[in-house]
Amino acid sequence: MYLHVLLNLHSVRWQLPAAGLLLCLLLPCQFALAADISRDVRAGREDESIENDGYFEISVSAILNEMPIPGSDHLVGKIGLGGHYRYKRFFVDAHAESYNQFQFGLNAYSGDVWSVDVLAATSEHGVDSELNRKLEEFTDREPASYLGLRATGYNGPYIFQFEALNDVSDVHGGTLVTATAARQWLYRNWNFHALLGARFESAAALDYQFGIDPDEATSIYPTYEADSGTTFVSEIGVTYPLNQHFIFKSTGRWWELPSAVVGSPIITNDSYLTFSTSITFVY
Repeated sequence: MYLHVLLNLHSVRWQLPAAGLLLCLLLPCQFALAADISRDVRAGREDESIENDGYFEISVSAILNEMPIPGSDHLVGKIGLGGHYRYKRFFVDAHAESYNQFQFGLNAYSGDVWSVDVLAATSEHGVDSELNRKLEEFTDREPASYLGLRATGYNGPYIFQFEALNDVSDVHGGTLVTATAARQWLYRNWNFHALLGARFESAAALDYQFGIDPDEATSIYPTYEADSGTTFVSEIGVTYPLNQHFIFKSTGRWWELPSAVVGSPIITNDSYLTFSTSITFVY
């Protein structure tokens, strides 16, 4: 039995469509039908027979960031707001745990093994200026809005997910293609998981995130134009329900950056480690 069942038994279920509006007021909304794979591997496959359902969560995290950014902090504390809401074939998945943190979508197909969604999402926009205020003039860039398809396959403890998204906001006009595989191991109430993923980004997408235009270049941060490339990530994690409303999560991720990014003046290495531990209140 997946941990998702445990979470749902311990969550107050929203039974009114107005709850979706409440969640949108509280969170920057993007929507998705099938849950993000990082959430799926912790909680199990979404029960697609339920037409009206959701939960709200608040997390307090301690994050170790060995990020290859000049002068970045290695230990970061963070409070996150998120949640998940489903109404028929529409889904909210806010504060998802992988690349697309806020998503909106409509389920086009749902079978025993595969689920296919039409997906809209806002993705990360490069180096987070909060990690280093000195880089703010290079990194304070608007996130792009993407539209595309996502297919998720389930085979016992294994989950496979594929995404193809294109920028429809004219921020940079780039393309993202992602492939991810994950597995979970259940031991009593402990849910251990491992994940491997690869994300290809076109030259337009990577240059917007990590490039430096001539009009913003300095002697320390010279002009740079990024090419297309693929980022690889490996992840291990554990999830444990502490009691009725509180969930313990711990995750370690290893990132391998494409050479197109490593050449940027605001990137100092081709790989890095992040480790996070959080307590999440689920309602």
